[in-house]
Amino acid sequence: MKIQNGFTLIEPMTRRANVMRTVKALSLKSVIGKSHMHQFRSCRGVTLIELVITVAVLGILVAIAVPSMQDMFERRRLTSAAEAVYDQLLLARSEAIKQSRDTYVRFQPGAAWCFGVNDLPDPTATRCDCSQTNPAQADACTLLVHGQENRVLQVLSGAGFRDVAMTAPIALTDVQFNFVRGIVVGGQQTFILSTPRGYELRVMVNVVGQTRICVPASNLMGGYPSC
Repeated sequence: MKIQNGFTLIEPMTRRANVMRTVKALSLKSVIGKSHMHQFRSCRGVTLIELVITVAVLGILVAIAVPSMQDMFERRRLTSAAEAVYDQLLLARSEAIKQSRDTYVRFQPGAAWCFGVNDLPDPTATRCDCSQTNPAQADACTLLVHGQENRVLQVLSGAGFRDVAMTAPIALTDVQFNFVRGIVVGGQQTFILSTPRGYELRVMVNVVGQTRICVPASNLMGGYPSC
């Protein structure tokens, strides 16, 4: 820098340095601006059209999935109900043999079906009520299970298996297991469990007391042998 006639003169090298600093500052501002613009574009939200398309696709998927899920749950409830009835029949037969006394399976068919097991000596005098849930009542279905001191309420309610109905042979309300060999008094019995969608399982106990679950030949339920 020189001073001449009272004026400050900037040397060419100084002027060149100032120009370079100005150019660098402008370039830096340009880079920062582009970076901010890129961030803005990458963070923008979805458009209304994209949102509508997404909701429509989700609606279609739900419409397809819901009936399939309902169908699956219905078949599971039917399977659970059939397995529960099967277990009650096995229990009644085994307790008859263990305790050397006849046992009786009392049931009420229909939509609000129930199942109860007792070992009363004369079922025609005081039949138990499978809808009774208080074991202290005289008509409760109770059983003195082998190895226990107190009688146990032994009932199964169809209320726990929504949309599963039970049908059975007309006028049949008791199945009696003889304690000598566990045979069924009165011959083979069949309990039919069905759902509104047409699924069906049958629990069959033959004359010698053997119990099994089977599927009618025309039914779509799987996992069990054909009746």
